[in-house]
Amino acid sequence: MEVRETEAVVRFSPETATVYFSGALRLANVKAYDNVAKLLHAAAAQVGEQPLVLDFKELKFLNSSGITALSLFVVGARKAGKPQLKLVGSKATAWQQKSLANFQMLWKEVPLVIE
Repeated sequence: MEVRETEAVVRFSPETATVYFSGALRLANVKAYDNVAKLLHAAAAQVGEQPLVLDFKELKFLNSSGITALSLFVVGARKAGKPQLKLVGSKATAWQQKSLANFQMLWKEVPLVIE
């Protein structure tokens, strides 16, 4: 499963239960992220009891609309109690440490790994 945007790719790997984000996500508004949200929900439905990993290591940029869309997904997962999430980011990309930590504020039990 994959969503390709002008400057970014969001891809789900069922083998690793991981959604990989790469490039730069600069879509116009939250509604423009509907395809990404659909991919996330479809991935969540496939992982069963194992955690769904959101791997942002290769994502160089995410605008505020993208952060809002991802926040809505995290809040929805928390309310449903599934899937369990794990966030992975990169020390090499400055925005990730601070912004990904904000997702933890939405769901404290979500582990965050900055590599």
